[in-house]
Amino acid sequence: MKNKMQKRDQRPLALWILIVLIAFNSLSGLWGGIAFLIDPTGGLMNFPQETCDRFPLPNFLIPGIFLLLVYGIGGAVTILGLLRLPDRHLSVKSGWWRSRHWSWFFSLALGIILIVWIVAQIMIIGGPMPIQIVYGTIGIYISGCALLPRVRRYALPSADVA
Repeated sequence: MKNKMQKRDQRPLALWILIVLIAFNSLSGLWGGIAFLIDPTGGLMNFPQETCDRFPLPNFLIPGIFLLLVYGIGGAVTILGLLRLPDRHLSVKSGWWRSRHWSWFFSLALGIILIVWIVAQIMIIGGPMPIQIVYGTIGIYISGCALLPRVRRYALPSADVA
């Protein structure tokens, strides 16, 4: 029994990679969100005027709030949840997902939202630009890491692990 628990509590490498990717994205979200809140014109981020002209909103305040809340704060909360996974007392129960820890759902959602965000960005302001390719790739890797069998298995409640 003790051997099973030791093996169970060992975090897989893919989980650490997932945490690092989310941390990078979270820091970027904090920086971008705060920068857009301070200067909604995009000047602090050195956005060219032509980018602003193609944007459907009058400024970047709403994207700044989204970056700060979803990626910045949401990413940080997700990381804390992923690090506390051994507790596993806050699991979500639904269909084939079984009883995975909430932070697993959040990490998968962050990856998917990042992919959609980048695709929408390319459609609205143009691209792909190198930074969009980088963040799109990060979104794919976040989603991919979350869906790896070892990470999915690690996110199960202890009683469900064989």
